[in-house]
This record gives sequence, C-alpha cells and structure tokens, in this order.
Amino acid sequence: MAVRLLREAEAYLRCHRIPEAIKRLHQALHQLLHAHTPIPHLEIRCLLLLAQAHHLQEDLTTARLYTDEAAARLRSASLSKAARAEITLALARLAPDVGRLSMGLIWAEQAGHLFEAVRDPLQLFEAAHLAAGLASQLGRFPEARAHLARAALLLQGLPSEERPRAQVLLHSAQAHHAWYQGHLAQALTHGTRAQRLADACNLGKERLCTRLLRANLLRDLGRPREAAPIYTELEKLLETTGFPGFRTWIWAHRAWLEAREGHFDSARERLFQALDSADPGQAASLQVFLAATYALTGRDEDALELLRASLHFYQRSGDALATFALHIHLAAAHLHLGRPTQAEEHLAVALDWAIRHNADYFPHWWHPDLVAPTLVHALVAGIHPTMAERILVRRLPEAALPLLRPLLEHPEPVVARRLQDTWNLILPARRIFRDDGMEPQIRQTLEELVHDRVLRLECLPELSSFLAEEDTGDRPANPALLATFGLYVQGLDRQTIAARVGRSEATVRNYITRIYERFGLTGWRGSRRDRRAQLRRKAREKGFIGPA
Repeated sequence: MAVRLLREAEAYLRCHRIPEAIKRLHQALHQLLHAHTPIPHLEIRCLLLLAQAHHLQEDLTTARLYTDEAAARLRSASLSKAARAEITLALARLAPDVGRLSMGLIWAEQAGHLFEAVRDPLQLFEAAHLAAGLASQLGRFPEARAHLARAALLLQGLPSEERPRAQVLLHSAQAHHAWYQGHLAQALTHGTRAQRLADACNLGKERLCTRLLRANLLRDLGRPREAAPIYTELEKLLETTGFPGFRTWIWAHRAWLEAREGHFDSARERLFQALDSADPGQAASLQVFLAATYALTGRDEDALELLRASLHFYQRSGDALATFALHIHLAAAHLHLGRPTQAEEHLAVALDWAIRHNADYFPHWWHPDLVAPTLVHALVAGIHPTMAERILVRRLPEAALPLLRPLLEHPEPVVARRLQDTWNLILPARRIFRDDGMEPQIRQTLEELVHDRVLRLECLPELSSFLAEEDTGDRPANPALLATFGLYVQGLDRQTIAARVGRSEATVRNYITRIYERFGLTGWRGSRRDRRAQLRRKAREKGFIGPA
C-alpha cells in the first residue's frame, strides 16, 4: 500500500499537483512508521519526496526539515551499501534546492565512495560530476578540478550507450567551472561542445541547459547579438521539450542581457514575469538581478532591501560565490547612498574571501558599472588593495581607466602611488586595443584571451615587441600574429585558429613557424606536443602567459 502511495505521489509531483502529492506522502509515511517490519529505505525516500514537494511549494523551511530528517534516518538505518549510496546521492542532488550546498558536496563525495565499493560506474560518475559542480559553486576550485578529472577518467569506462549523455554533463561541468573563475572563452568552448552533443543525441533537458549556458557566456563576453537569438530559440524549444519551470531562468538571464545593454524598463518587466513563477532558490537569484537593475538606475534603497534578503538566503545555503557577489553589490549600493563605512565593511568581507580562495570574478550579476567603482574605492581606502588592483587590471581595465584618471593626483602619497601603479599596468596594454585599424574579429579574440588570462595584460606590449620582425624597430607585431600566439598556447589547432583570426591555414602555419623562431625552438626534434609544451614553458618564464 505504501509503495502504491509513493508512486502516486511521484506522479502528482511530475504534474506539479503538489497538495495531492503531499497528502499521499503523509499517508505513506504514516503507514511505514506503523508497520510491523520497518522499511527504512522507503521511509527515507518518502522524506526526500516531502522535501522536494515543499520546495516546489516554496516552503523552504519545511523542505530543509524533511531533508535533515532524511539524513538523520540514513545515519541510523541498517541498509545495504547500494541503497545507502543511492539515498546519499539523492540527498546531494536535493541539497542545492533546499539551501544545503556545503552538505551537498559532502553527500556527493560520500556517495562516490559508496558507489565505488559496490562497483557502479555510472552512479560513480554521476557523484563525481555533481561534486565538481557543487565545489565550483562553493568557490573551492582545486577540489572541483580534482572531481572533474575523476569524472573524465570514469567516463571512459562507461557503457557506450551511457557515454554520450555523460559527455554532455562533463563538458557542461567543465564550462561552469571555467565560467565561475572568469575563463569565459574556455567555458564557451566546453559549452559549445556540450550543446552539439546534446543536439546530436536529442537529450531534451540538456538541449535547454547547454543553450542557456552558451547564451549567458556570449552575453558575458560582450557578444549580445549572438546571445539574443539563442534566448529566443530556447523559448521555442521549450514548447516541444517540456520542462515549463525552465522558462523562469530564460526570462531572468534574458533580462540581464537587456540590463547590460541599458534597456532597464524591459529588463524589470521580464524579471517581474520570472518572479511570478519562481521557487525560493530562483527568487533569491532573481532578486539580485532586479537589485542590480535598481542600483544601475538610482534606486539604491530598493536595491539594498532585495540584496539583504538574498544575502541571508545564500549565507544559509553556503553558496560562497553568490555571497561574494552580494557583498560587492551591497558595497556599491552603500557607496551610491554616501555611506562609505557600511560599504567598506562589505568590501572587507568580500575581498578577504576572494584572497583566501584566489577568486577574482563571480559568474552572475557581473556589471562593470557596479563592480569597477566599488573596487576603485577599495583601492583608495586600502581595503585589500592587491586584490582590488588585480580585479581592476584583469577583469575591468576599460571601466577602471576613466575612474582612475581623476584620482592620480591624490593628496596621500601612498594612495597616489597605488593608483598610479594600477594605471601603469592598464594603460600600455590598452593602447594595443585602441588601434583603429584593428579588425573587430582580432580585437575580440585578443580581449577574450586577456579576459581569460591566457595572455597577461600587463605584458602585452612586451610580447607584441618580442613577436615583431627584428627589422621593424619599435613597431609592434601584427595583431593577428599576437592572437595566433594566444590561441596556439591555449591548445587550439590550426584550423580553429584560422577561423578565429580570419586568416588561411597557410598563413596561420607561417605565424606558428615565426612564433617558434622567436622562442628559439626551430630545431626541435621531439614530438609536436612536446614542442608546444616547451613553448608554453618559455612563454610562462617570460611572463607572457598566465599559469597553467
């Protein structure tokens, strides 16, 4: 009887008939608790379904209570390793929805150990993939990399029929991991591969998720004309693939594209539309999108109200990257309102976390007009100035320059020197990008390589001179050659590089030959792979490229 009630409840949940599902689940739980023979795995499954149902009903407190109760029952229950592994993985999947992100990572890792013991390669991959995503979201990037490497290794041992979906999941996780660190071009490469695989295998939900990922990355790369049609395509695709709840995210991220383009009225209207159907986790994120839009249009008190509510949610859930972003946005709003003391309190918290986690970017709600002035204030006030300088130089050079210029004559010598040093790092490299004759395609490629720290911004002038013809005097290298160098050390092949820089493969081949000549690697006798590795080593020693 209890099993039938559970099945009915699951069917109601799929139809979003939440009250009927909760009623069946309470009936099932009552029967299970009063049965002569305990069936712990069914009791825990019932509790997890109740947590899911209350989350869908936007009752996050009750959802957490049932999740915690399920975890407590699991600790005391006598179960097989296989059953314990499946329930632990189910807890990990539910954790982000109920604000238990840190526990979710622990559960995913525990599930992985259990699935390893019972030799279930597919579920072991799922656990590693999930752990990688949770670790990235927590800003624990070394752990995320380890889980991604584990997932990539496990993928090779999966049955052939399971491998395509697993490849999509792995590329998506790698894309998010790169995105969360600000490596947008690298993230876009993985996201594009994930979408192609999802389309080739006709994987319904994955076709939606990978498109949304690509659209968001193109938006954040400053390519709105490429991003906008994908959001439109997503809404059409949603009509044939189902998953109506996904529409909320499409509206939200399209609204942020509109806000980034300065269309604030339409952005607010779309965000209100998204909030109508949002669950608590979605609402916490949508409120930040809306708050940022308010801050950009002078409604800072309204922004503060929303930001405080979302900060409370993300602090409780353990989402460290979101919390980092919220402290930056709260600082920006306080600065707009002339409250430097409150702003500096939030800046101290945000930048302290950034230093401890080696993080200089956050993936959502990033807007130069909000982040750059806030970090310039940190630089002037001496609040973790090394991290503030790093973010401005690497992530916000164009937005920082006009803010720094009027401050260069600051009356305090220590502050003036700090501002001048930051100015000196940004200005020479930006001259390369202000070349009026540079093709837009080349400019965009170079900007992406700098943005993703493949090429070091502060060393671009020196690199340009180094790659130039020896008989050209002080004239810099051909920008296409500079872009080819960055793409080649990134690991791309000649055909892909040719498409990115708008040159023939023969020309790219000549560029690569020139690059090896300039680095003294023309007489290399080893493999091509080893020679490229040696090129990277030499370029890194000269300071031209970022860390591996």
